Amino acid sequence: MNKVFAIVVFLCVCLMATAQNVPYYSFQKLTEPYQSLTNSTSINNGLQWDDPDILIPANMDFVTFGQTYNTLYLSVMGAGLSNLGEDGIGLESTVYVVLSPMLADLVDPCLDFDDFGGGKSSGKGLKRFREEGDPGSCSNLSYQIDGTLGSRIFKFEWQNASLYDALDSCSLNMQVWYYEENHAVEYRYGPSVISNDDFFEAMQDDMFAPVILREDLVSEVMYVAIVSGDPDYPTFFCGSSLDSLDDGEYDAGLTHYPSP
Repeated sequence: MNKVFAIVVFLCVCLMATAQNVPYYSFQKLTEPYQSLTNSTSINNGLQWDDPDILIPANMDFVTFGQTYNTLYLSVMGAGLSNLGEDGIGLESTVYVVLSPMLADLVDPCLDFDDFGGGKSSGKGLKRFREEGDPGSCSNLSYQIDGTLGSRIFKFEWQNASLYDALDSCSLNMQVWYYEENHAVEYRYGPSVISNDDFFEAMQDDMFAPVILREDLVSEVMYVAIVSGDPDYPTFFCGSSLDSLDDGEYDAGLTHYPSP
């Protein structure tokens, strides 16, 4: 482990571009009733999960910062994108892409940890009594695709997800929608439970913010679109290291979890 109204966040492609002709994102915040997916396919199939790395058979292309990817997978911090050949070998393994409604270390709340060793130097740590992949999940991970070819909407949902540092006290419900027609990304937040203490503890290790991120690990060029500050009156930033990206402009995260 490395370390009812819903806020609807749209990150929509706009006409701005860098000198490298990479399209940037614009931002809108709207509200509408949150609805859980009703015709979805589970990707964890009742098995407990932690640090997932699961391919999602979406069978559609995803465009992020002007680049097209043909493979979607669920990873530690959200949905990742990559290009895979027919043999399953990554063609762009040096590019790191994330679509995350909440950049945080999520986990199945039914994973069970307890202290062991009695504080002795040879026995400090946590013991996991149930392992990732064991049956009995309390958090369903699922997706569905609505619409017709060319105007489909890919939808992914985390139900009752928790935080690694707050297994027993969090219940987070959220979705990411990707629009095939205009490449817009939409994050939706449903009824969730998280205490202020758990939120600020998680902030010590995670950014805790909605992001779209693409980083080339070879050139070290990074593009990021992020929502931060008060989620009721959010601040939006989109930029790249090519634009002299200032860390202070985008890495603060949210001040609290979005209200349902």
